[in-house]
Amino acid sequence: MEANLMNTIDQLEEAHQRLKVEYLDWAFDRYPKDHGIGSDHNSHTTIFLKNYSSSQQEVSHLCNEVMKGINQLSNPMEKYRAYREVYFIHPSFHERWFFDDHIRYLANNLYTGKHGFGLKSFLSGDKQKLIESRATFCIKRTILLENILSGYLDSTLSDYEPISDAKFPEYQKAIKQIIERNNGPEKIASLMPEVFQVIQTLLGKTSFRILESNKLLSFSGWGNYAQCAINEGPIFHKKSSESRVNIFRKIFTTSPDELQNELEKNFEIRIVRPFDMETAGSSQSQQHHNLTPLLKKKTIPSISKSADNPEKKRTSAIQETYRPEFDAVIATYKQMAGSNFRKGGTSSKENYIVKIKKTPSGVMYFFCHFPKDKKFSIELNVNKTRAPQFESTIMDLKQKPFERLPDSTFWEQKTKDGTWLRLQFFYPDNALPVTVVQGMFDLIDQSYPEILRIENQMQRKP
Repeated sequence: MEANLMNTIDQLEEAHQRLKVEYLDWAFDRYPKDHGIGSDHNSHTTIFLKNYSSSQQEVSHLCNEVMKGINQLSNPMEKYRAYREVYFIHPSFHERWFFDDHIRYLANNLYTGKHGFGLKSFLSGDKQKLIESRATFCIKRTILLENILSGYLDSTLSDYEPISDAKFPEYQKAIKQIIERNNGPEKIASLMPEVFQVIQTLLGKTSFRILESNKLLSFSGWGNYAQCAINEGPIFHKKSSESRVNIFRKIFTTSPDELQNELEKNFEIRIVRPFDMETAGSSQSQQHHNLTPLLKKKTIPSISKSADNPEKKRTSAIQETYRPEFDAVIATYKQMAGSNFRKGGTSSKENYIVKIKKTPSGVMYFFCHFPKDKKFSIELNVNKTRAPQFESTIMDLKQKPFERLPDSTFWEQKTKDGTWLRLQFFYPDNALPVTVVQGMFDLIDQSYPEILRIENQMQRKP
């Protein structure tokens, strides 16, 4: 890649980190409970970008400059590599940082897509229908998936050739495996050669035009995409001369601590958490043009006991949020939950209700956290008073050998709302979030059909 283009990409990285810091300053006092950190604030991030960001213009300008540099490259695969470099800035660094929260989502998104733009629709439908939109959608998701898997791959898109349309059914059958629930990164990586060949075919059908357009680097298509990469961080600054593609290609681990250690060989990194925010409202009084001070860890200042101390109020509000390990489980669930699930809820910082569209009254699925015991649980709860018709069901389920789940525990809890029968499955709270969430889906798969059958039966009674 040309040195001038890489230099412009480095400038884009710095400008984008300033934008993230600007958002965090803007959000700090507006959302005192968590200071605007987390995917629940994606819509607020969009509002900030559209109406309040003074850095957006600089980022947009640099996107245009990068696009000009990419268009001067003659080799389409060199252009693809340059896009990968830019997408590591946003959002792939974030997605690699929160690996378990994103890997299966990205694989599902590439294959299934939305509005008929994924590989599934391309492989099974009219090959020329909406071809430009499909190419834009699929190449973008391929960049993201190759970036997050780069340490697991020994090849890249440029190593493969297109396939004939006659092979599409065969390739669809193979690539469909990418969305299986129990897939780990190794399995998804093993299917990427087939993905690359189909993407080369799709690019060929558009004469590689999508790599020359500005759709992949417009601010709406790039900067305003994946807002969680802005509101969750991390904030970083590349201090080495090595390309981002090469840096991430050498990193295999998914352990957060090991990943951070590896990345810190090439980047200065500031982790964004509600409990170690550096400043409050500083955007009004100082401009963050030098990122280095922001990348140093901040010691939380001591808090006085004055009732009028606003810092005390902030700390009190922060303590009402989930602990980080439980928050990771909830975030993963939100990423993986499909259309049959409604927005969940919580009654405390140690549980989260999983809401299915047709769950009967008195029946609840829960994620719970027991910090003192260092455990998570996934649970099915039935209230004997409100839902007596399901008492025998849960009593039968406690004897059932569930597949892919730990051994169950059963107990009765008496509350003001009646007696709850709780069927629980425990995981250590250092378990991978995706493991806990997958356990919840397995519990639902193996219990909900019987609950729904009884509910439908009750409704049919005169």
